[in-house]
Amino acid sequence: MKHKLSLTTFLVPILLTAQFNLQQHYDLGREIQTTTAEFFNVSSNSVTFAFMDINYDHRHFEKKGATDIWYELTWYHKLPLLNGQLNGTIQYNDGIYFLPGDSLNLFSAVHSAWLGGISYPFQIGEYVIPVDLLLRRQEGDNSLTFQITVIWFIPLIQRFTLLGNLDFWTNSTGPTWSIQAEPQLLVNFGQAGIGLEMEISRAFPGAWTTTKEYFDASGNPREKDWWFIPTLFIKYTF
Repeated sequence: MKHKLSLTTFLVPILLTAQFNLQQHYDLGREIQTTTAEFFNVSSNSVTFAFMDINYDHRHFEKKGATDIWYELTWYHKLPLLNGQLNGTIQYNDGIYFLPGDSLNLFSAVHSAWLGGISYPFQIGEYVIPVDLLLRRQEGDNSLTFQITVIWFIPLIQRFTLLGNLDFWTNSTGPTWSIQAEPQLLVNFGQAGIGLEMEISRAFPGAWTTTKEYFDASGNPREKDWWFIPTLFIKYTF
């Protein structure tokens, strides 16, 4: 119920006002599909962003259709500092997975996390690259950790665009640090597009392929391994 309330509280206002896009990915490393929904809303003093990854993981779940969801909710608000370029931000990350044939079929797949901090748009040539500096509090952990988030949107020649994000965070237990990035190369055709995404990660439990699981045969996480998992996708912006 907690997850349902979180989704309703944050996403309903966004859906009523936001621009959004849908992406359908075919994961070449996992041989599964993922639907990504992104929501983006801008006002005079704030920005609201949310995305949701809906996976169809037939390799780990005996279930047809959607099997698990990961979502992030982010709100930025302009601060009266540095000529209005500095923003305060609050973010929430969580995930759920579904088990068929059970009255309690909605469970948390990951530890939820609250993040808060500041965001500054760095100018690199003609492009603006927002960088978030965040404190992170994960469910079940009394320690505060640290996260850096970088987002980029770089138009290239003609219809080509390079975009994506990178998260780097520290951990109070387990691996000292983790990284997860999803750079995309998109070819635009008006509101539609086709593209290639590379999922790059280290010490991130969501990583696995058809030939290697994140946990080894002894149940130990492969925390020092790097993962490079490509996807092909189509995108439509409403």
